Amino acid sequence: IPITHTYRSYLPLTLQVNLIRSEYIVALWRKGHRLKRNQDLDEDAFCVQDARLHATRAVIVISYPWIEAEHPDPCGWHLSTLAPLLQRFSETYGKAAVFFDFMSLPQTPRTDAETALFKAALPSMQYLYAHQHTWVWILKKLPSHVERSYDDRGWTFFEQSVSSWIKDRSKYIDLGLLNIAPTSVRDFYQEVERTCASHRGQPLTPSRFRDEIMLRAFTNKADHQLVAQLYERCFDEVLSEVHELDFRSLGWTDVDMLLEVLQTAKPPFLRRLLLNGNPIDDPSVPTRLREALGENHQDVQLGIDRTEERIQEDP
Repeated sequence: IPITHTYRSYLPLTLQVNLIRSEYIVALWRKGHRLKRNQDLDEDAFCVQDARLHATRAVIVISYPWIEAEHPDPCGWHLSTLAPLLQRFSETYGKAAVFFDFMSLPQTPRTDAETALFKAALPSMQYLYAHQHTWVWILKKLPSHVERSYDDRGWTFFEQSVSSWIKDRSKYIDLGLLNIAPTSVRDFYQEVERTCASHRGQPLTPSRFRDEIMLRAFTNKADHQLVAQLYERCFDEVLSEVHELDFRSLGWTDVDMLLEVLQTAKPPFLRRLLLNGNPIDDPSVPTRLREALGENHQDVQLGIDRTEERIQEDP
């Protein structure tokens, strides 16, 4: 695969973020410490982001709601889930490089130089969450006193949305589905990966996303516009490169929003669109998909209703 295909090759090594060594996070938890902000971390917390990174570590991106404005995890609630699962993950897949915003990006108060670094890092968000080769772990559970849920927050809605397009289903993990205590997990694949593989919703066009994001809360009101712009750029880049969209067995009963996405993007390199295993009973769906894809439709293999067919030109 050509490295110029940004979302299908390795994650860019020029991202303006710090990736954290998974074993450092585990050590904090074992010592009873809480998470430290980026500027307060020791140098040994950070992964060396060079060409060897992809050969030695999986990249895990954490999507989670902050518990307090001053500190995202003051009492170790998220850490008590994250650390033991990172330990089990490393036993199966090896050590990881972790993106956790509080540790990976300069936090307030920031110097002018740190503010510049923070702003330079914001475009990296789309690569981290949307990239085909990153894992995304979603932490939805919160202490009972926290009123605003994961689903009600703008940044987490963005993260969850862009993570679900082209990522292998096994790498899109909703830890809210975990049915045992994190410290009780012994087999990451059986007890986490298979149990917590999330059922994704249909992708949204940028205009629909803008409508949805206005219903969600941000600490900084200006972030509504910023996040909408990041989403639109990510949408354009991913759909302009994608070769395969795999939405099998997600419980979808229609493809209405997917049709809007295909009509908007007309992905030029799309060759496979997999919808097998969804209870879609509408016999007009293949025709509607053909129309949405436009002139590219003759090149797209469609999987739907447990059949494989190639969308052909009308006679």
